[in-house]
Amino acid sequence: MAEPGRTRAINTNAVDTSAVNTSAARTNAVDSVTVVLRGTDTARARMPTPAERDSLRLGRDVPVWVVTRAGGDTELYPADSTVIVPAG
Repeated sequence: MAEPGRTRAINTNAVDTSAVNTSAARTNAVDSVTVVLRGTDTARARMPTPAERDSLRLGRDVPVWVVTRAGGDTELYPADSTVIVPAG
C-alpha cells in the first residue's frame, strides 16, 4: 500500500461501492504509487465503472489498473499516477 497521503487501492471485490473508504481516493493529481507484481500477480488496464471513478475521484478519461494478486484478491489504481513494476 501507499504511504499516508498517497494514492491507495480499493478492493474491487466489494459489491457495495458506497462502502469503499473514500480516503482511498487520491488527494491531488501529483500523488503517485508504485505497485510491485510478485509471482503470478497480473495487471491490466481498463476504463473504470462510474462507481469506481467516483470512489477514486477520477476524471472521465482516466483508466485504472486492475491488479490481481496470486490469491485472487484484486486492487484498483488510477493508471495516470501508478507505476507497475515486477519484483526483483
